[in-house]
Amino acid sequence: MKVGELHNYLQNNLVDFDEFAKYIAKHLEKEEE
Repeated sequence: MKVGELHNYLQNNLVDFDEFAKYIAKHLEKEEE
């Protein structure tokens, strides 16, 4: 996912920071594999 897409995702879904942090953690774990 590109930064622009992530920005649009956040605007469209208005997730709270905790949910956002969980999403990023999952994304980073996938990148490391």
